[in-house]
Amino acid sequence: MNDPTAVISAPPPRYLLESDSSDEEGQGEYAASSSRRGARSKSSPEVRINWEGAEAQKGLKEVVIGVGQSGRYLRRRSGGKGSEKAAVVLTLGGEEVGRGWVMKGTLLMVLEEAEGDEAWRIVEKVTAEVKAERWTVVSAYVPSMYIPDPERDSRSSSQPPVRHFAASPSSSKSAGIASWDSPNYLTGLPGAFVSTAAHPASALDSASLSTILLPLPLSGIDSTSLSSAFDSAAPALANLLTAKQKSSEARWDEADDEPFSAPGMGGGRRSGGRGGAAGLGKEEVSSMYM
Repeated sequence: MNDPTAVISAPPPRYLLESDSSDEEGQGEYAASSSRRGARSKSSPEVRINWEGAEAQKGLKEVVIGVGQSGRYLRRRSGGKGSEKAAVVLTLGGEEVGRGWVMKGTLLMVLEEAEGDEAWRIVEKVTAEVKAERWTVVSAYVPSMYIPDPERDSRSSSQPPVRHFAASPSSSKSAGIASWDSPNYLTGLPGAFVSTAAHPASALDSASLSTILLPLPLSGIDSTSLSSAFDSAAPALANLLTAKQKSSEARWDEADDEPFSAPGMGGGRRSGGRGGAAGLGKEEVSSMYM
């Protein structure tokens, strides 16, 4: 606080000039500002899930959530066509942010990348309305930004590995897939799913959730690594990927890779979509390792 006894022309206290705390600078939120926070939450855009027929919600054994480019990649590799009618559409404030298709008891959902409150609201809605025995969240990471564990990661391989993050020790993991270790962390939708599963009141059981991180560029992933990554996490999808790997409709070439599509690298729904801006904005630099 400013000194009430100081004259008006007196300079501000030294700590106000040198402090790097936003609260000290009067920019943070205090207890008295709770009413403002409540006003913002009431105006937050509504998340809705629209199902095409009640049968789409029944008998789901697996749910695979593909985030951003990873979701479009899985959709292509599973042989899906863009013209095929979606079984579920997810909207945020009237804007479409995701679509899902049911394939042999597996729901494959492609969600646009989201951060902060939007990510939490989307995850809350999806986990409340979608019921399945097994969940897999798939995203991407930039190999050059990953901090390896010297005791686990071998530098002899020229191909960056597919990585796996287990929400609980009992979560399934495919053999031969590298682990996702600290100090690397998850943000955005993958982080929101993992945090939601860890909450005791969540409808999503952490033991049923696995997170798979695909190395960029996606065109460099061989079919064997991709299929083995899903062998335990989502076996039905693994079988579908194996069956479609030789199909011309399932090919993903270098020309299909999308630049700046990983969290922390720009792009995304708010930054211009596929390819987005050609540089890093200050919002994009907030997360460097997923």
